Amino acid sequence: MSLVPIAELGRIAEVPTPNIDAVIQLTSTIYCTDFRTQGRCAKNIGLDGMSKEQVAHFFETGEKSI
Repeated sequence: MSLVPIAELGRIAEVPTPNIDAVIQLTSTIYCTDFRTQGRCAKNIGLDGMSKEQVAHFFETGEKSI
């Protein structure tokens, strides 16, 4: 689901995404699948634990800062 990475980026950037979160929850309920833990969540795309500055650096350079 493409909305999960958007919500994850919002969480990292401290930007609320209530409508996106609601659609993710509704879709997860309909399909009996936890889309937040499957597919393209922050952990699975390598962004888990990164600050918003680190994510911005990664998007700008393609390199993870330490």
